[in-house]
Amino acid sequence: MIVYTYCQDMYDAMSHNVVPATIQEFEQLAEHYGISSVWMGLHAWNEVKKGRMTWDEWLPDGLHPTHRGSLSYGQSVISFLERDRITEQTLERVDKEKEKPLLTPLNPCHWENVQLLPFEDVQLEGPWTIRRSTAVMPRVDRILSTSAIGAKLSFSFVGKGLALAFDFGKKSAEFSYRLDGADAIITCRERPDWCGDGGWFQIYWIADELMEGTHHIELEVVHGNCPECKGTNFHLGLIGILK
Repeated sequence: MIVYTYCQDMYDAMSHNVVPATIQEFEQLAEHYGISSVWMGLHAWNEVKKGRMTWDEWLPDGLHPTHRGSLSYGQSVISFLERDRITEQTLERVDKEKEKPLLTPLNPCHWENVQLLPFEDVQLEGPWTIRRSTAVMPRVDRILSTSAIGAKLSFSFVGKGLALAFDFGKKSAEFSYRLDGADAIITCRERPDWCGDGGWFQIYWIADELMEGTHHIELEVVHGNCPECKGTNFHLGLIGILK
């Protein structure tokens, strides 16, 4: 099941009874793969319109629901499940559907085949350490770390895409990189007001539609020309290769 909440960017569309673009995109997936969906945000929106709860009881910051808002979200899902209550007949139907082959992917550039590149396959220049990260990034076992401007790393990979996952925050460094010898790109990532000095698991996509084959990337740590950047911590948690 796909559930849709609410964020402030949806306000204009919903005010004009238009489905927000992000929900329209997910509905394409739902239709293609036969997935049920519940628009929890619309249920809560209508409750506010009917006077059953106030906006600040729902989303005082425009994104995170209070206990009352969470109750509204939950009620919409419960109502859906009660309408689609599992019966013996539906269980038989589900068992038959499990035997069907997977549908052709909606997007040919899907991310079904991915793998992680070990840090041991990375060439390093400058002061680097590999350390445990459970206290900083619970979902990541180890991080490749430095705080030295000018520290470099490079590696080759076989695939059509590359993503880097970081422990990111206001004290994180930026970096410049060259992919397959192209011109250098210098990152300047957004650091919202709510962002702390670190501890935000953030993914940066280098590319996802490369020609199949071997590729090479060279990366250098920089402070960056980003006003919100307050440090040079470079904590790389995962190197993801899209096949």
